[in-house]
Amino acid sequence: MSRLIIVDQSLKGLGGHHFDYVLQISQAAARRGAEVIVVAHQQFTNHSTLQHYARILPHFRQTTYSRYSLLAGLRAMHRRPALFEEAPPKILVPPDIRPRGVSNSAEDPVESSPQSRPLAALSRNWQRFMERGQYLLRSIRRFASRIQDSGGRARGIQTFSTDCARLFPKLGLLATDHVFFTTINDLELAGLLVYWMGSPESYLPHWHLQFHFDAFRGRTPEYRKQYRTLDPLRCLFEDIDNAVPTHQLHYYATTAAIADQYQRLASHPISELTYPISDAFRLRQTESLRIAPEFDEVHETDLLRASDANFKLAGRLGTTRQHDNPNSLVAAETAISRSTSENFPTPNLWSPDATGIPIVVAGGVRAEKGQKGLHEIWTELHQQILAPGLGFLVCQRKENPKWYQKRFSIKSTRLADTDDHQVQYLPHPLSTPQYQELIRRAGIGLLTYDPNSYANRRAGIFGEYLASGVPTLVPTGTWMADQLATYQFNYQQQLLREHSSNVCWSHSDFDWTPWNVPTGSGGITFDGNDVPAYAWSPELPPDPLVDSTHRLLSVRFHWVWPKEAGTYCRIEILFYDKQRQVIGLDSSSVGQQHPNTAQMALFRIPAHATHFRLGLKNGFHDRNATIQRLLVDVMNAGQDVPIGTVGLTYDSLAQIPARLTELCTHHDHYRQTVRQIADAWFLQHDPTATVAQLFDTQSQTQRWVA
Repeated sequence: MSRLIIVDQSLKGLGGHHFDYVLQISQAAARRGAEVIVVAHQQFTNHSTLQHYARILPHFRQTTYSRYSLLAGLRAMHRRPALFEEAPPKILVPPDIRPRGVSNSAEDPVESSPQSRPLAALSRNWQRFMERGQYLLRSIRRFASRIQDSGGRARGIQTFSTDCARLFPKLGLLATDHVFFTTINDLELAGLLVYWMGSPESYLPHWHLQFHFDAFRGRTPEYRKQYRTLDPLRCLFEDIDNAVPTHQLHYYATTAAIADQYQRLASHPISELTYPISDAFRLRQTESLRIAPEFDEVHETDLLRASDANFKLAGRLGTTRQHDNPNSLVAAETAISRSTSENFPTPNLWSPDATGIPIVVAGGVRAEKGQKGLHEIWTELHQQILAPGLGFLVCQRKENPKWYQKRFSIKSTRLADTDDHQVQYLPHPLSTPQYQELIRRAGIGLLTYDPNSYANRRAGIFGEYLASGVPTLVPTGTWMADQLATYQFNYQQQLLREHSSNVCWSHSDFDWTPWNVPTGSGGITFDGNDVPAYAWSPELPPDPLVDSTHRLLSVRFHWVWPKEAGTYCRIEILFYDKQRQVIGLDSSSVGQQHPNTAQMALFRIPAHATHFRLGLKNGFHDRNATIQRLLVDVMNAGQDVPIGTVGLTYDSLAQIPARLTELCTHHDHYRQTVRQIADAWFLQHDPTATVAQLFDTQSQTQRWVA
């Protein structure tokens, strides 16, 4: 029997996606007939359903979320500056402080006489003294920070290496074993290398290492200036290839974009590993959902709300523990059938007094997830969504936050008590059945994630929404928005074909301002400045239905440069009436998901609009970009047509209320379209496929034979 040793050093307890990820892999591997061992953080409690599928060993002393890591994703999580923005590790004298004996330059102001202005000279000298002191103090702090980081990195590597050296000899590694690190950073990779070099038996099993956090900051056009700062990581990959050439190593990443990042630094192949989603989120159940009889929702909820100290395990690594045989477990499971999510037994997750569509903000409150940004748009959310009863917010947050954490709350104290039920809170984490039901019962999934942190990273909640048939609202320029782009492109192309006879206005020859000149091929160049390249439209044809908003504006173009992914054309539209007063504005960011085809964005034209101003800019950085064959069409659909499918994206928080209004108004359409792709989405993320990819992989290196 093969063994799958799942290592997640950040797994501390129930709830969250660390626990869910390990649970899905363990279940799939157990059903395959493998023996599963889960190695978690030493604080993990063994009182969970995970113990029915795997032997659990609380062991590691540190998590993968190290503040000393070089990875851009982890540095951003700790709000640390990018490496290439830090000053060199030495104290420099500022250039404006000249040593003695150096005369003033010609550009310096001429002073009449130092004796004639003693107070001015004293003030000037004191200011220079303070500037010098502040500069030297900042330099010393940066230098001390570098020393601290160096010591912290060394301790992190040593601690992880020691933990591995204590763990794997006691497990007795075999040639049929597969060791899978669900998430690993650069310090842990270096610690593994130290362990491998000191443990001859470590060449026996297959080692599967997965990267989840970005190595580079930003998007592809921004990678070039970061290569030098990531030389330590590149050298680490080279050292691994040279030091342990006989080891069977397999590198993975959670998305194709992150795999591309690490492939730029490593010569070893790095592939995207199928990300597992629980079959509990599957919209269409092909067979009965089987749940272990020992699974007790009430018991798990009690554990979540209890202190971890009450459930510390007395035993540690090496002690004998009773655990279920995976083969007998699967055979003895009691079937609990459900054909759809509606007939699954559920608790009352929110008050029945709430009116409208449930808009769910799931997951823990974290800076990079941006939930607190909803404060900025509270007035608009209340006026457009909550007060009219279009929808109500359901947000997760910690039930008992620590003393230094601000309680996440977007309720306004000025609101009447009758509005309280329109914003409701659930604890984080929930028990597994409660969380699953929260996702399945959501009407709209709202993700306010930081677009820079999640430009390439996968969001597990997003995948669960799609598998459950829930339309989502996500920020543009992220991995999530790129997944929606294909569905949006196909829908908008179909909409344009169906209403081609209703196109009443087309224009392509715009006079662009202020500086970019069309090339001979009709290209339009723009950058990421605050003032975009813009052009005024000729007068739109009069709308026979003055009070109607059935007119749609389509913007199509072809990309010319750059060819690489990661550049987005942000199209900004301002609509004006006859008096040239702004009566509406909107924007949409279009990427390069479909090369050699026309990219497209769709906007709804407000009533009484007679002109518009079209603006183009680079959505996320200042680099120039060029498009060509720009064509703007206006069509009168004759009915209130949705402008998207499956879900929508937004460029800024200010757009969220309008996007939610669109999703709520046409909720049946968005719900139906996302349900059409839900089953295909789950099949692409079936945990069985993940485990098969791990077990069926072949070694990428030639094993040395004595």
